Amino acid sequence: TIINDAVASAFSRVYTPLQAACRSKDNDVWTTTIESMSKNTKTDPMSFDFEDGRGWENMSGKKAGELMRHLPLNIEVLSINGSGSSHGVLMIDGLIDWVKKSRNLKKLIINNTTVGSSEAGARMAKALPQDNIVDLYLCYTDIVQSTNAEEWGETLGKMKSLKNLSIYGKGGGGQEYNPMPLDGGIQIFEGIAKSLSLQAIVMGYNGYGKEVIAVLGNTLSENQTITTVTIGELASEMKDDVKTAVEKLNEDMKARTPEV
Repeated sequence: TIINDAVASAFSRVYTPLQAACRSKDNDVWTTTIESMSKNTKTDPMSFDFEDGRGWENMSGKKAGELMRHLPLNIEVLSINGSGSSHGVLMIDGLIDWVKKSRNLKKLIINNTTVGSSEAGARMAKALPQDNIVDLYLCYTDIVQSTNAEEWGETLGKMKSLKNLSIYGKGGGGQEYNPMPLDGGIQIFEGIAKSLSLQAIVMGYNGYGKEVIAVLGNTLSENQTITTVTIGELASEMKDDVKTAVEKLNEDMKARTPEV
């Protein structure tokens, strides 16, 4: 009934029942729980932390994908902390399916998540809605790589509401450093420079050198909305050169004022 569906939906938005259903050996319990969750119409934020000890130890990659596909369509903020889990492509593919249907997503945070597939990262870029997202944080993840930089650059340039962007590659917190070659950085920045809404960029552990930052300065010459650029390459041997290049870039941008 409608009433029972509403009660079940509200109940399933609580994480403890979701985790209990995930641990259940009866797959019907899991299916029923995530289906009821999907019916919720509220815009409340949702956050998933898959770190050990957070209650998701029994979560398989398959179930992680199913969980993402059944997220409520109206939520405005979604945060996912993969904590180095092995859910990878299966979880991201589920998230891609949900993103294509989401209605109100304004803030997306993907943190400490290893995808292991540049193709999946490209699919994610193409799936992101162009109208709603204001804040996009992709931190300590390989979802953006040199081999999908073209897709990300194109998508970021077309997002009409995006104001704050963070992209941190794999390299923080003792993780393996994953540098992005010059051409990848150029493709990302050329796309970003086309944005008509973006105001702040924060990036790190992408292997950018002073050459890439010089390219960013050139591409921003025709963009008047981006007023803050922060780039840190602490894992790079060129970190001092990067710091100097970013300081010069920010000095050149002082006269800018946001147009949005």
